[in-house]
Amino acid sequence: MNWISVNEQLPPLKQHVLLSCYGRVIYGRLESEDGNMGYPVFKICDSVGEERPIVLETTVHNEFTTSRITAWMPLPEPYKN
Repeated sequence: MNWISVNEQLPPLKQHVLLSCYGRVIYGRLESEDGNMGYPVFKICDSVGEERPIVLETTVHNEFTTSRITAWMPLPEPYKN
């Protein structure tokens, strides 16, 4: 799997994905394609595989948020024995 730039394509709405943010990999989902002044809104989650409380809500282009989402990747398939 390769990273997909948010400038090229956004992830499907409400689907959990891996997100790249300032060189770190985090887990979250796209909540709205135009939720904050026309910019995408991502919700960052605590844990993969569970619906946990939201830690942070951020936009792609807002310089004043603590996170800046630059790319995303689908989640890998879970390990099967």
